[in-house]
Amino acid sequence: KLSFEDKNGKVIDGGYAVKMGDDFYAATYDEKTGAITAKTTTYTDGTGVAQTGAVKFGGANGKSEVVTATDGKTYL
Repeated sequence: KLSFEDKNGKVIDGGYAVKMGDDFYAATYDEKTGAITAKTTTYTDGTGVAQTGAVKFGGANGKSEVVTATDGKTYL
């Protein structure tokens, strides 16, 4: 289970994560069965093919989540 502190010092419940190597990926945890499942997202790549990727905490710099949409705009 993860939590983090926002820029105002407030602690936020970050939910669950799976650690693979040095990276953390968003996950769900079923308390009844103990099953842990990585969260994924589906998107269309630049060639129009549907892709599925794991949801990674921390982004490439370890601090932010960055998404670049198919229209070329970048969102934090």
